[in-house]
Amino acid sequence: MSMSDMHKDKLIYVAGYSRCGSTVLSMLLGSHREIEAVGEVCFLPDDWGDASRICTCGKPYADCDFWGGLKAKVALNENTIAMAREFESRRSYNAVRRMPADSDQAREYGQTMRAILDHAREQAGVQVILDSSKSARAAAARPLALAKFAKQDVYVIHLVRDGHATVDSYKRHGSNWAQEGYIKPPAFQVYRAMLGWRLANQYAARLQQDLGAERYLKVQYDALVTDPAQTLAQIGAFAGLDFADTLSRIERDEPFESDHQVGGNRVRFEAPRFKRKTLDALRVELPVADRAAFRLLAGRP
Repeated sequence: MSMSDMHKDKLIYVAGYSRCGSTVLSMLLGSHREIEAVGEVCFLPDDWGDASRICTCGKPYADCDFWGGLKAKVALNENTIAMAREFESRRSYNAVRRMPADSDQAREYGQTMRAILDHAREQAGVQVILDSSKSARAAAARPLALAKFAKQDVYVIHLVRDGHATVDSYKRHGSNWAQEGYIKPPAFQVYRAMLGWRLANQYAARLQQDLGAERYLKVQYDALVTDPAQTLAQIGAFAGLDFADTLSRIERDEPFESDHQVGGNRVRFEAPRFKRKTLDALRVELPVADRAAFRLLAGRP
């Protein structure tokens, strides 16, 4: 069996909550010659018709050299958005588990998502796609739906960041979309982040049972940024890929560029260099009131 056959239709899915480090992880893994990192592709139908939502190449998706040709293959409109939410949202998780794969709705969803992912494979000339749509409200069931209905060989990397650090990031920076001017800052943002962190990680953890233990890997953000060599080796063994070249680029302090990613935070436009951090630098102490609220809404950090 050739290497391309081994990885045919493989999809690495980064699950977890916002601010978990998924953009950095996808840029690292996307530097592998056999992987195309497409970002939060669950939002591609939403962003397609909005010229202010741009690909990392700087162009609206319909005008992008990578994504533009998709309009001849898939209808990306309100119906597509509604269908994606019906199958991928958190409220649909149990329904996706029960739904027959040969139902008309399941086949339509599967054909649409498969066409999007196959387009990305063809454009990039690779077999492995990395989707960092994560596990918040709009996408918690996405990896399960892609495996069951779009016939993708899904491998989940559940990336977990300390809950207190996640909340601290929201307190200091706010919502990514609000930062970029697409939405108004949401009300009760910090408390929403606490509850969202708990729910997203709970649903991501369910994928171990629903997809199989061999297709689920839990990775701590702190481990990634303090010891990238060990974490990349762990991910490589899990995904059947060698990330030695990626580690060499880190050692040489080379930038990691994003080619054509959907969504993600603003670092995707900056071609950043990977910076190791110490555990002391990662440690966050929330105010007493926030710690109490976190215990109530989210449990242990």
